[in-house]
Amino acid sequence: MFRPTGLAPQTHRPILFLDFDGVLHPNWVYCEEGRPVIKEDPIDGTLGELFMWVHHLDAALKDYPEVRIILSTSWVKGYGFERTKAYLPESLQLRVIGGTWDPSFNKREYDKKTRCQEIVACVVRERLERWCAVDDDVWDWSPKYKEHLVATDSRKGLGDPAALARLGELLTAMVV
Repeated sequence: MFRPTGLAPQTHRPILFLDFDGVLHPNWVYCEEGRPVIKEDPIDGTLGELFMWVHHLDAALKDYPEVRIILSTSWVKGYGFERTKAYLPESLQLRVIGGTWDPSFNKREYDKKTRCQEIVACVVRERLERWCAVDDDVWDWSPKYKEHLVATDSRKGLGDPAALARLGELLTAMVV
């Protein structure tokens, strides 16, 4: 896991692995001229906004100040850790302790990993005990780890009440 300078391992803290696309906004985001741009939904033509559901995550975490965030979004690889973190509101930025992508990794090997594999590798490496992941990239998620997953619909993200309810269940289970 990429950990900014000065941060110690957080093995006992509850950790939330956070994807952006399909979680905090619809999954139709592309890089244009070095910045993220949301496109029309290919099914119904609607146009969302970047981070349109981030307030749902912020509200869900409000009662869980001990939860820390590890960014598991491809944005870290594309835009860098600090820039990616800066897209979040300050209340969430303060919780971010690292990312699953580390610039020292072999990019070709890393790109072969599924999202589940990248998160589980971090869990094992960092010896994390209490964790969950919020992601829409779930087609290849190992059944062994599904109990840790908040699976979001790429079009609804955390705007979906069912995903928020699942997040609430996992947060409660992690901090008990």
